[in-house]
Amino acid sequence: MTFMRIALLVLLSMPCQAQRNWEVFCPRPQTYAGSREAGYQSRYSASLRSTEKASESTYGLYVQDIDASLYRGCRLRLSGALRTQIDKGWAGLWLRADAGKKPLAFDNMQSRPVRSKTDWNRYQIEVDIPAQADSLHYGALLNGLGQIWIDDLKLEIVGNPPPGLAELRRLRNLKEPSNLGFEE
Repeated sequence: MTFMRIALLVLLSMPCQAQRNWEVFCPRPQTYAGSREAGYQSRYSASLRSTEKASESTYGLYVQDIDASLYRGCRLRLSGALRTQIDKGWAGLWLRADAGKKPLAFDNMQSRPVRSKTDWNRYQIEVDIPAQADSLHYGALLNGLGQIWIDDLKLEIVGNPPPGLAELRRLRNLKEPSNLGFEE
């Protein structure tokens, strides 16, 4: 195998570009690309766009993962601003709670998708986090062809947080949501 072929294989297997603490996930390699662009009410936003290898049946995700232990038994709200230019397909926010590799709770706005061309609008979803959850995965998705811009995400507990949450967070030193405004 030539050096150029090996270099190309390594390049093709690298994750898509994303902002700090975020990943771009696409089940079919190189179908979506992430970038940083002008923000909603801030300096920067994240962008996810389909490439020439994408189709109406492919999807890409901007994703961040955290430990679910601080949020078990709580209702979580993911909110944020989206701008879209969708040729074919739809977009939305998404939030999933897992136990191991098994999804326990999930919302991706598929029943109320964002379609076509939209200016910046705020959206939100809410999910009850089961007691068995060990990980949370959240962000924005593009299903099909086009481009979305994502900014000013917030992941918050709906209602009053459980007693002792701040102390538990400090003691466990767990990874928390970060760079939700894509400024880093």
